[in-house]
Amino acid sequence: MKSYNIYASLVEDSISGFVWSDDNSIENGFIVIKNGKKKIRVYKRTIDENWKKIYNKNGGGRRKINSKGSNLIISEYYRAKLGIETNESIQLSICKGNRIMNFLTSNFYHPNPYIGPNIILAVTIAVSSLLLATYSFFSTRDYRESLNHRLETWSQKIQDENTKLGSSVKEINDILIDSNNGQKNLTSEISQLQDLINSISESESLDRSKLGKLIVSTNEIKKMTNRIDESMKQINNVSEEIGKENLTLKKE
Repeated sequence: MKSYNIYASLVEDSISGFVWSDDNSIENGFIVIKNGKKKIRVYKRTIDENWKKIYNKNGGGRRKINSKGSNLIISEYYRAKLGIETNESIQLSICKGNRIMNFLTSNFYHPNPYIGPNIILAVTIAVSSLLLATYSFFSTRDYRESLNHRLETWSQKIQDENTKLGSSVKEINDILIDSNNGQKNLTSEISQLQDLINSISESESLDRSKLGKLIVSTNEIKKMTNRIDESMKQINNVSEEIGKENLTLKKE
């Protein structure tokens, strides 16, 4: 604590963010001035002889600075913050400000009505942007992981469906081969039946052995026809299953 003589600032310094002092024990730079529980953070500049001449010149309407080493020129804004008046001597605590706190809060104490609110707005926007960027990063990462999982699931389903499709195609090919063989056998039986019919037509009497062969050939043709019908039904069933699987895959 030290006693300081309080002086009013020049008009041009009324909304500046600094004070003047000739206390050489305090280095120029950001300082913290405390009056009890009240405090300000402000930039300190030095009062030298040239400054005294400017301040003490006639017509200024100010109390002249005569003493040395304990004078403090401070604007009305900062005096109100500290609860002090001009033309008085008061005990104040002045110390060098912390660099981090100087950077973060010095402009919050600034007397210019446009600087303080703008700094607060800028800090708010910066913090909000940081929070949004952090949220976007993690939410996008979660979305990418979810999308990758879904893609892997779809890929596995497609592989399973391709396997089923390959099995169905093989089954259809087997059925077609069996059907072709049946058609060949049917053609052969029909040919034999035609020959038998021709033989019977040429003969004057119906031989029992030939009649038996005719009946057997007719039965074989019926069986082959039934086998071909069954094969076609199987092909249709497999085709319907493939169609259902493709529809399910498209919906997913």
